[in-house]
Amino acid sequence: MNSATNQPPPWQWPRAAYIHVPFCAHHCGYCDFAVAVGQDERIDAYLDALEIELRGLGEPQRVTTLFFGGGTPTYLPCPALERLLRMVQEWLPLLPGHEFSVEANPSYLDVAKIDLLCAFGVNRLSLGVQSFTRRFSRFSSGIIVPKTSLACWSSLPRASPTSRWI
Repeated sequence: MNSATNQPPPWQWPRAAYIHVPFCAHHCGYCDFAVAVGQDERIDAYLDALEIELRGLGEPQRVTTLFFGGGTPTYLPCPALERLLRMVQEWLPLLPGHEFSVEANPSYLDVAKIDLLCAFGVNRLSLGVQSFTRRFSRFSSGIIVPKTSLACWSSLPRASPTSRWI
């Protein structure tokens, strides 16, 4: 037990969590992760299963680091993304000074989703950009256009000027 914080050591009480969101529009050739392509009808079932898993914690566990990866978490439609954010924050509330990262594909990220992410404390986006050169981006996946990536990047400060976009 750490006498300064009255908390057990980090190896007994983790303060970070990773949530895998497997849904994606396209399975890129370089991606080795478990993804569900063309299975949008399973999004609600996935969220139901995740909620059951989180309830297994017994009580909320406060975290300093939260990371949503995938797949593409921002591929989820706004209502499903909001449900995901709400349930995860219920069971894994963020501590002050947190880092909350979300993997995002610029093709599936708009101001409404950026606003939603910011409202739930997301302060870091990992934009899936393999190249800003059109001729090279074709070979990686073909769905992320450099112009879209740059437009997305430039809209972040306007959407949430107080967030730390890295």
